[in-house]
Amino acid sequence: MSWFTSLLGFGGSSEEKPEKPPGATEADVGEQIDLSSDDISQVDEDRREAASSLWSFRSGMDIMNLRLPIGYFEPTTILVRQAEACESVHLLDQAAFIRDPMNRLLNVVAFLVSTYSSTERVGKPMDPFLGETFEFRNFRPVPREGVAPTAEFLSNTRFLAEQVSIDPPISASVCYSPNFVFRQDSRVRTRFWGNKVDIHIEGKNVVLFPALDEAYTFSVPVDVVHNVLVGSLWIDHAGDLAVQRVVNWSKPDRSVAETALVTFKACGWFNSNRYVVEGLLKDAAGTARIGVLGKWNESLNSVPLGPDGQPCGMLQEVWHVSSARAAAYEDNIHRMGQFVRELIAFNPDARTGDELIPPSDSRWRADRRAFERRDNHNASLERAKLYDAQAQLVQSGAHPGPRFFVRGTDEQGTDTWLFRGGYWEARSAVPLVTCPDPLVAARAAAATTPSSSTTTTTTTS
Repeated sequence: MSWFTSLLGFGGSSEEKPEKPPGATEADVGEQIDLSSDDISQVDEDRREAASSLWSFRSGMDIMNLRLPIGYFEPTTILVRQAEACESVHLLDQAAFIRDPMNRLLNVVAFLVSTYSSTERVGKPMDPFLGETFEFRNFRPVPREGVAPTAEFLSNTRFLAEQVSIDPPISASVCYSPNFVFRQDSRVRTRFWGNKVDIHIEGKNVVLFPALDEAYTFSVPVDVVHNVLVGSLWIDHAGDLAVQRVVNWSKPDRSVAETALVTFKACGWFNSNRYVVEGLLKDAAGTARIGVLGKWNESLNSVPLGPDGQPCGMLQEVWHVSSARAAAYEDNIHRMGQFVRELIAFNPDARTGDELIPPSDSRWRADRRAFERRDNHNASLERAKLYDAQAQLVQSGAHPGPRFFVRGTDEQGTDTWLFRGGYWEARSAVPLVTCPDPLVAARAAAATTPSSSTTTTTTTS
């Protein structure tokens, strides 16, 4: 055990007293969720249905195209999850005003670690339809003593995501204010290994500070879903978060300066190293200047390092999870925190002003809304109809496709999807004649498709 983990008492050897959730075995350290008898029956049925499909896959195969039963999901989408990752994006707003590049890098690292804090939930987000969008504008930072958000952050921070491809599945998003830009181009690749699934998040993700002409590029650890067929589902992250600060980002002579390498420890026997992260931040000369340690579901702390690489100062908390999220966990079956519940909340009757939601937004999805009401039967039927309608639209060439992100190359010449603008202008139009409506078109097509059940009551959005 390194000085990182011993400093805060994290991790430990396999000889320590086991720390297991109630009812878990030594090899089954997943989160336990209290379910009603009806919920347990539905989960068991869905697990058996998924198992019958997964057994046909060979070990190491990609299962992204496998259509799982509705019980494996939660009432969000991948686009919503991208927005949820921005819960602590105020750290980037603060970083834009930090003069010391090492401390600026520290804030960026803290933000990137914070994006994993909501990933304990075992429910899979729903796959977006082509052209589906999701927006959010009401960011409220987690309070930290002595640190106040800027007025620009509170009034001008916006998030937009769009599903730009379904084969392969690619979700593009941008979160920005006058002080920073956070671009995500998420391309998911999975590997099935019997009773677990490795999830590799690929694509070009970058944090930009335009006024400083610098960017932070990074690669992320592997997400591992355990016990997909047998046992309690639980999620872990293993591998390195590697961050590079690139100066002169917009110029040909751009170069890498400071770097960070943060290791997400794989959970071992008896919960050893559960949630633990530790790493080093190095200056442009390659000298370790700051150590970081914490737990990706709780907080991140930093400590200055001396010339010998040992701590030479006091621990300082850089980020911590919102206390409101932990309190909200007990209020809903999917263990969704306050922030994500605010994300998906909306007034379906709103048609004007700030509450106006375009028809392409994830909040409108009939299957998601039915599942949110725990109406699994109608949620499954709605999902099947929408997927079939989307397939027909794509095959016929009638689908409008993505509208607000365009495929191109970034400043480094890397293939990615970039925000082209126009969304907020179209959103403010009444009626929304220029907004995309792939879901409305899909529902119209689905409405003409005979239902396989004569007893179904279709949810109207």
